[in-house]
Amino acid sequence: MTRPLTPARTTLAAWLSASVIGCVALLGSTASAPAHAGQVVVSHYAELMYGAPWAIALDQGYFKKRGVDVSALLSSDGGGTTIRNMMASDMPYTETALSAALSAIHDGLDLKIVDGAVNTAADLVWVVKPNSPLKNIHDLAGKKIAYTRASSTTQILGLAALQAANVDPSKVTMLSLGTIGGGLTALDQGAVDAAPELEPTYSRNAAKYRVLFAVSDVMPPVTQHVGVVSEKFLKEHPDQVKALILARRDGVDFMKAHPDQAIAIVAKAYDMPAGPVALAFKRLMAANYWSEGKLDYAAMDRAVVGLHVAGVYPDAKVDWSKVVDESALPADLRTAK
Repeated sequence: MTRPLTPARTTLAAWLSASVIGCVALLGSTASAPAHAGQVVVSHYAELMYGAPWAIALDQGYFKKRGVDVSALLSSDGGGTTIRNMMASDMPYTETALSAALSAIHDGLDLKIVDGAVNTAADLVWVVKPNSPLKNIHDLAGKKIAYTRASSTTQILGLAALQAANVDPSKVTMLSLGTIGGGLTALDQGAVDAAPELEPTYSRNAAKYRVLFAVSDVMPPVTQHVGVVSEKFLKEHPDQVKALILARRDGVDFMKAHPDQAIAIVAKAYDMPAGPVALAFKRLMAANYWSEGKLDYAAMDRAVVGLHVAGVYPDAKVDWSKVVDESALPADLRTAK
């Protein structure tokens, strides 16, 4: 069905139940002496590329090195239960969409943004069939394009990309089709003219579809994921929060230093052929897709504007000093807000 493009206030529960970007809930023990093995729940793990640094960190033993005993990575589709489970856990830290974090904080949850995770949308493209007459984003006026769910990244960034390219969104019919697969099926059947894909799905289907536009080619970087923690937990257990951030940073650093080995590790963890993973990995590495933890406030500001226009967030600007705490970041990754 067609979703209206006019802004409408979305509650935290509605956003979390609709979002295709989920959370990473970490369950562990103290940084100095782990008491038991925990499990890390990664949204779309073994499906999309958000979780690659976590896969490397687990494979290379970085969690244990930093004092957090993580036994496994579990996949999750996200949703409101992830935030609730995170808040109720022994270690209430999560990596989640910036939009979800801001909605939670706006709705009164005791959270602070503590690190950056993904500060670009380099993984998101809209594709067409190879014989499509459409050549670029400007050809979408009067056409139908798919997105996944209301308030999802594909809706928010699809709308933002149209505006950035000076394409009037009111002249484009945007259809909510539930999943990436639903959009591709509609594209195959001719029900829509373009559909979104995320890495490594696009690289796996590269021979079947043609990229119409990449979000990162038509607009500046926008933040997708950030690390979020309970303010109470941050004050009482700062070393544990620092350890989690450092373990993930170790994973990102390993990916930069040993790309071929990292590709093999991710391909095995994701149970995917190494070829498509390598294509996606190399493209995203070139785009600095995975942050070591530094927060990009300009990219965060752009994301907030997009969230506001899409009706996901009530304000067009955020005072980051009220929602961000950089104290758990390594000194070299901190920056003035």
